[in-house]
Amino acid sequence: MDSDNKQLKISDDDTIDIVALIKTLWQEKKIIASIVAATVTISIFYALSLPNIYQGTTLLAPNESSSSPQASSISQNLASFAGINIGGGAVDKTDIAIATLQSHMFLTNFIKRREIIIPLMATVSWDKTTNTPIYDDSIYNQDEKVWEINNGKAPSDWKALKKLKSILSISTDTETGLITLSIEFPVPDFAKQWIVWLVHDINELSRQREINNTQKEISYLQGQLEKTSMADIRDIFFQLIEEHLKKVLIAETKEEFVLTTIDPAYVPEDRIKPSRTLIVILGGILGGIIGFVTAIVRGGVRRQRG
Repeated sequence: MDSDNKQLKISDDDTIDIVALIKTLWQEKKIIASIVAATVTISIFYALSLPNIYQGTTLLAPNESSSSPQASSISQNLASFAGINIGGGAVDKTDIAIATLQSHMFLTNFIKRREIIIPLMATVSWDKTTNTPIYDDSIYNQDEKVWEINNGKAPSDWKALKKLKSILSISTDTETGLITLSIEFPVPDFAKQWIVWLVHDINELSRQREINNTQKEISYLQGQLEKTSMADIRDIFFQLIEEHLKKVLIAETKEEFVLTTIDPAYVPEDRIKPSRTLIVILGGILGGIIGFVTAIVRGGVRRQRG
């Protein structure tokens, strides 16, 4: 009997608490509504203050001819038979290219070579009418062509590198091996153009590296050829030199040496962020939570005083 009475009392207390809570919220409805309205308004202004960000993207595939594992294996076997070492031909050039794309040296040289440090560091928005970037005057004075930071000097290589890395994304599909390269930036033309330049530059760097290294190996093989008079060994050297000449020919005639473009970059027309609707919704939810807590606190204070 006592147990039933206790359960009934607890149930009555819960009902009273819920009723009291609803009553408190109703009494504080103006405060809650004011807080929600204020946070929504702030969220709207904040969302509108954010610049549109556009994403330039390209889809790439590894160029199989650049690695040529079969030819490399033949060269390695022939060289091993001749008792010489011509380097690790089994290295995946695609992996090297991707690692190079993310390296400090390549990206720093890219910024300097393509002369993009001003738009990279100073752009805050984009004038759609004139299709020109809008610079932050506190960073770069476009009229006088001078930097307003760092004692009138351009930002350091390290800061420029960090900024470029923050907008650059490289991902590889583990199943297909396809590579997605993208840049997010306030100016859609730049987002597309910088992607095109990155693909071109990494292919060109890899191509020149292959040509230079292979030509060095050819010179070494020719030197070894002159030192031997054994017919069998000389035949092996001739075959090795022929394989290396084929590699040079491929590198000299193939512009997309390491990465082949499957889906080229285009100028994006739709922004990828910010999601202004989501920002406003989250602002409203935050305002509701703050309003709810405020109402409970005010109700508790009022009951204590009463």
